[in-house]
Amino acid sequence: MHVTGFRDPFLAPWTAMDALRQSKPTLYGLISGGIHDSGPRTFLYAVDPTNLASWTYLHPLVEDIPPNFVPSEKWAGDFGVNWECTGFVTLTDDRGHVRECVVSGAEGGMERPWVTKYHASRPKAARRTPRYQNWCFGRLGKRDDEQVRLSVEMAGLVDWGIFYAASLLVAEDGRNMLWGWIIEEDLDEAELARKGWTGCLGLPREIFLATITGVVGALASPLESIGSVELEKDSDGSNTVITFGHRPIREFTALRGQTLFDLPPGPLQPMVSCLQSAPMAYEIQAVMGISDDTDSISFYLRHDDDMSIHTSIVFRPKDETITIDRSHSTNRQDINVSPEVGSHTLFRIQHTSPPQGVLEPLRLRVFLDHDLIEVFANDRFALSTRVYTDKEARGLSLGVQGKATVEELRAWKIGELG
Repeated sequence: MHVTGFRDPFLAPWTAMDALRQSKPTLYGLISGGIHDSGPRTFLYAVDPTNLASWTYLHPLVEDIPPNFVPSEKWAGDFGVNWECTGFVTLTDDRGHVRECVVSGAEGGMERPWVTKYHASRPKAARRTPRYQNWCFGRLGKRDDEQVRLSVEMAGLVDWGIFYAASLLVAEDGRNMLWGWIIEEDLDEAELARKGWTGCLGLPREIFLATITGVVGALASPLESIGSVELEKDSDGSNTVITFGHRPIREFTALRGQTLFDLPPGPLQPMVSCLQSAPMAYEIQAVMGISDDTDSISFYLRHDDDMSIHTSIVFRPKDETITIDRSHSTNRQDINVSPEVGSHTLFRIQHTSPPQGVLEPLRLRVFLDHDLIEVFANDRFALSTRVYTDKEARGLSLGVQGKATVEELRAWKIGELG
């Protein structure tokens, strides 16, 4: 077997695997990698709980995936040719749903088209290695050769940006956690050497099985075309949507310090100046009412007085995208300021009036910590990036094209640990 990688051991019990193998409770280990010219793989082992040095190879865990498999062009990422930091977890909800989930980092994926377009116009900018932090749901089944494999039935991205190599762990209270690496490749090697360090860990995230009831539609895409969700038809004609849920762990609310602003509810004006000089670390929590008349909602972070320098976080309902536009974050030509783009829709929830359903609000949490930005939406979307803006640019503003309402909009200074 000619492997592309063999690394990142993961070890955990797995009741569903025990049942299909008709095995006594054991531990299962994964080693991440791939097979040359065949695609990414994660290699499954049975591990003796009484002797953790005793690993017995079984077979690849996931059904064979070809190189650069993309489950859904709009809603998922490239599965690449080599996997890293693969882990498994059984997710459940209070309605009795159970889904087997695999989380993996993918190397060797094709470059995102908007990044390719960017580098064509900025050839001197630093370049990243294309990576994708994927999740997939599937069913375990025993094949004729007695191998227990996981099918890939739907998939998506844990984070549409630079969050990568995520590791699973279980908290003492039973929550499933995911903690990953924020890669730093937008500076050239000389600049990184002057900085003296590179990369950091992102915010720890809780992952869970997200279920949304009464769904009758989405912003633009037909429900059946959204490859990152599963639909269960309900007796009233609506659907229960099942997908991968994730959000910052709740402990981060303890870091909220001084309230920086609290915008009252009401119609959103075309441009609102929230702060002229924000701290270098803060959290925004926003609940925004969206309609079919909303063209875009934008948060402008780290901007100067005339907005010539800024970074914008833009939600475009008609495109079903959240974009972090970094093109004006610096005037330097050697820094990579390619856009970060992720797919995100809102669901229409069944209602007597209007018959097409009522749109759920856009729920955002944005964390800015110096050059790091992490955006979370509706407990099922994340997008992380870095911006290298002079510290003098600290403005924070909000704008809308079309119509939208503010249901809640607050910001807090992020305090220190301890």
